[in-house]
Amino acid sequence: MFWIVAALSSMFAGTWLMQWSEYIGVQCPAESGSGDACFSASGLVRISLTLALFQFIIFSIVLMRNDAAAVIHDGWWGLKFIIVGCLFVGSMWVPN
Repeated sequence: MFWIVAALSSMFAGTWLMQWSEYIGVQCPAESGSGDACFSASGLVRISLTLALFQFIIFSIVLMRNDAAAVIHDGWWGLKFIIVGCLFVGSMWVPN
């Protein structure tokens, strides 16, 4: 039940953000099509690209099969969130 409520909440929050994007200053860079282009299918592709790159990075680290790889894979959640956030923000400047 929690996940259903969370999914519905995020959909309504996304809709609200799209409606108010020009008033609160959420705009895509000009290289990405500017305006609210980041909220359409290109936004979904950018999120998918970001998560695929992150999973490839983690996979590459885990292939080392040593104690450091185990520590990085099992922990460091704060750094992982920062990496995903930076990759997503960086993907905004990739042209359509």
